[in-house]
Amino acid sequence: MNTKIGLSQILLYFLMLMFMMVIGCGDGADDFKLPKYHDADADKCTISGRVTYKGVGRAGITVLLSGYSNATVATDENGEYRFDDVDGDQAYVVSPSSGTLIFTPESIGVEPDGSNVDGVDFDAMDCCGDDTSEEEETEEI
Repeated sequence: MNTKIGLSQILLYFLMLMFMMVIGCGDGADDFKLPKYHDADADKCTISGRVTYKGVGRAGITVLLSGYSNATVATDENGEYRFDDVDGDQAYVVSPSSGTLIFTPESIGVEPDGSNVDGVDFDAMDCCGDDTSEEEETEEI
């Protein structure tokens, strides 16, 4: 009978030691939260918008989606873009990118909340301004 008690105590000490090792790892902040159940097919949605330059849709602008998942698309001939099959219960940031243009706004935060999000629009402008006027120097006599 002493052997059974001894083995039970060893097993108990081992389990306690393992538990303490697991608890001791990390800073303790949110270490043991269970991951949210995620159904890959449920709550899929789209995020879409348009990039314009001087009021006209601009083709070929790279648009970045970052957040829960990352993706990149280019605007079509009308300046429109769309991200399909986005997880609808997560948060994202949409940002256009170009080497020669700047955008207003620079980026937009989007939380689909299970629905399609349209109208995530951006206006493009030249990076160095749109000033084409030249000052003329006049010579006084």
